[in-house]
Amino acid sequence: MKYSLKWLRDYCPATVPADRLAEQLTMVGLEVELLSRVDDDVIFDVDVVPVRSDCLSMIGLAREISSLTLAPLTLPPVYIKEVNIPKELSVEVDLVDQDLCPRYSARIVTNLDVGTSLPWLAQRLEAVGVRSLNNVVDITNFVNLEMGQPLHAFDLAKLRGRKLVIRRAGAGEKLVLINDEELTLSSEDLVIADAEGPVALAGVMGGRDSEVSSSTQAVVIESAYFDPANVRRTARRYGLSTESSYRFERGTDPTATLEAANRAAALLAELAGGTVLAPPADKGQTEWPRPAVVLRPARANMLMGTSLTGEDMAVLLRRLYFDVGLDRMENLVISAPPYRRDVNSEIDVVEEIARAYGYDNVEATLPGGRLPPPARAPREELERKMREVLTAAGFTEVYTPTFTNPEQLAACGLDPCEAVAVANPTVSQFSHLRVALWPNLADVAMRNGRLGAPSVLIFEIGNVFTADKGGTVAEHLHLGLLAAGEAEPRHWSRRPGEANFFFVKGTLEALGRVLGASTEWEGTNFRVGPATGAYRQAAVEPFGAAHVTELDVSPLRALTATARRYRPISRFPSVVRDLALVLDEDKAGADIVAAIRESNDLVRDVAVFDVFAGESIPARRKSLGVRIRYQADDRTLTDEEVNDAREETIKMLAAKFGATLRSQHQN
Repeated sequence: MKYSLKWLRDYCPATVPADRLAEQLTMVGLEVELLSRVDDDVIFDVDVVPVRSDCLSMIGLAREISSLTLAPLTLPPVYIKEVNIPKELSVEVDLVDQDLCPRYSARIVTNLDVGTSLPWLAQRLEAVGVRSLNNVVDITNFVNLEMGQPLHAFDLAKLRGRKLVIRRAGAGEKLVLINDEELTLSSEDLVIADAEGPVALAGVMGGRDSEVSSSTQAVVIESAYFDPANVRRTARRYGLSTESSYRFERGTDPTATLEAANRAAALLAELAGGTVLAPPADKGQTEWPRPAVVLRPARANMLMGTSLTGEDMAVLLRRLYFDVGLDRMENLVISAPPYRRDVNSEIDVVEEIARAYGYDNVEATLPGGRLPPPARAPREELERKMREVLTAAGFTEVYTPTFTNPEQLAACGLDPCEAVAVANPTVSQFSHLRVALWPNLADVAMRNGRLGAPSVLIFEIGNVFTADKGGTVAEHLHLGLLAAGEAEPRHWSRRPGEANFFFVKGTLEALGRVLGASTEWEGTNFRVGPATGAYRQAAVEPFGAAHVTELDVSPLRALTATARRYRPISRFPSVVRDLALVLDEDKAGADIVAAIRESNDLVRDVAVFDVFAGESIPARRKSLGVRIRYQADDRTLTDEEVNDAREETIKMLAAKFGATLRSQHQN
């Protein structure tokens, strides 16, 4: 926001040079981004953080300057000469939806001479980038900039039925704004209406049919406090951002509505020849008590690294216009002014003391004591382990949008009906929450491939959302894995391996071992402990096909870490025997390996090294080559012991799986 130093000095005549003042404001959290000199004035462009809405006005910033420089703060006096309101000029104000408008104040000013503003008023506005229109509109803009309270002037003659009704809009109601844009309103919008329909979009913009013109003779000055969240939603719904909405959606001072209306009425009487009618309308909540906050000076000093006394703190807070008292424990009891809606707790008050004391006055000290060891939540620990395994396997983590749209879901073969619709999407392509990670991973792979990447090995850990027919939304933590192209970097000493199903399968099995869970496969579905997942191939250009798995890892959070048991390496040699087994093609190799491991105490390792089906193998049967390593911890095995163990394994496989040796078929 832009501030005129010349204007600021109307309220606080601080003589600090402009560049020094800009530095002081920046040090208390009101960063001056740009300092420019225009004629005999200096313009400050200040970045006001959202919680400091009290500084979105000349008086608000003047308060800060007063507390910094100790120069007095002088507020403009308001003198109003009122006359009793004639019945024919009275306006009925009906505050229907007080939840969205807790307070609504209005004043009527008649006998106006609408025309060009006096030079000083036009110059004040134009110095901060506001175009001068006419004296009535300029006065409402002036008070808005001066006090931070947006105002609106309705042409009294254009209000049908002499009524102002503050209510929610009816769905489908129409309103033409002063910028000539026609809106079809939502029932969530708050409007100001007359007896026949809306005349303004509350907190955002007035309507064309009731705006002030050169023929206006009487106006109703509106000054209200609107619910910030509702104004923000309305402004975003219609893509509108105005000086009024900018302030209302950050929160204005609810106690100043009538005061601002009086200030505008007094200026209209002084500068536009108006007559102020009494009494004003003031509907809704008029008392706004602020909660008392207890401040412990010792706690404040510990947090700030200072050694201030309670009296020192009280002095600093009073400079910021806080009320300060003491309780029986010698703690400070603080009451923030009504325009400081951001100060509600002890830590908020500590921050104000630090600002007033000056961050540059706090000495740098090292914290004492020992830091406790960091404790991770189960989800954090699970994600850390998964990242370690996958990055060690050559994968790179990516982050993709949580949002999607029905078109993308349908293109990937997913049911859009399962997706959760977003109530207020920012853009149309982000209208729903994602139901799976892999479509976004495939999109990332395609973009990298088109840029010439020889391989894409990526993973993502993130939430997905689904809705059942009853509308209940379920949220799950998923791990998505995608491999396409080459499985390892190219090197002159070897041919690059292919990123295929077995590469992905091996990565998931390594993950299961680290998590202390077994990995089991059944077709394209698999389990890692209690977690279930699925494998698929996705068409990704220019790789042709990408190998994708997605695992619901939410159940893995409940796994408790178990201590690993290590056994010493035997100093005696091992013996290897190979078996060529013939068995039904539907028998899983993993089941064969597990059974062999349990068949004899001498078995140390089992691996499948070959799978074959062809002319020498009966129909619906396959040959499985299995390598078994035998070893003992206390002796060197004899051939007889190994042969006995081998025969024991063959008998078990025949009984359990109907397996025979391949040599029997060849004979």
